[in-house]
Amino acid sequence: MDKEIFQKCFDLAERGNYESRFIFTYYDENTKRSLIRNLAIILGKDKLVGLTGEQKVIFVQSEDPDKMRRMLLL
Repeated sequence: MDKEIFQKCFDLAERGNYESRFIFTYYDENTKRSLIRNLAIILGKDKLVGLTGEQKVIFVQSEDPDKMRRMLLL
């Protein structure tokens, strides 16, 4: 993950006048933990928890195509 790129993406989404969501796919739990750890470093733990609670940051296992479809259609 490139910290500057992700920070700018989240900043743009926050300033925009449109609905946005970040969907991260992962292969296994180790990958998911790594994604969460990196995002917590980039955004801060409280911000990540808030965005996850608002479903603006979503984690979907790559082997669950039904959940991927549902999340993309929300």
